[in-house]
Amino acid sequence: MDIECARFRFRGSIIETCWCSKAMIKDIVAVFQLRGRKLYGILAEPQSPLLRDWARTENLLWAHDDGSSLHMLQSEHQVPLLNGPHWPDCVERILAIHSFPDGQVCIGVKWKNDDVPTWEREENLLALLDSTAECLPAVLQRQLIDPL
Repeated sequence: MDIECARFRFRGSIIETCWCSKAMIKDIVAVFQLRGRKLYGILAEPQSPLLRDWARTENLLWAHDDGSSLHMLQSEHQVPLLNGPHWPDCVERILAIHSFPDGQVCIGVKWKNDDVPTWEREENLLALLDSTAECLPAVLQRQLIDPL
């Protein structure tokens, strides 16, 4: 299923997340096949009035399709500790890049030794690079994979 078909099928649907039992899928921002499983990068908005005071009500998450609906992916592992210029060695692939209207950029990262990708803020990854390390665009270019 390409991204336009996924948008048509899932946009407006409800997905349960770890921060809200009912979040509406606003957009599908990425579709990838990893290890025989189709993954969707999703922009979701909580439908709880209690969460509308957050600085950002739209959140990125990864989900998979069980044939009837999308389910949020959750890792049993912790994201590798990103401590210094060698963090790119922990990255298996960059799956997607999403820019919010306010300029914040998030990067979908597939970590080595974990089947569940995460969304990381670009500024957090940039802060770990020093002047002797590769620049982030070079890391992204080397590890960016083509979508389905």
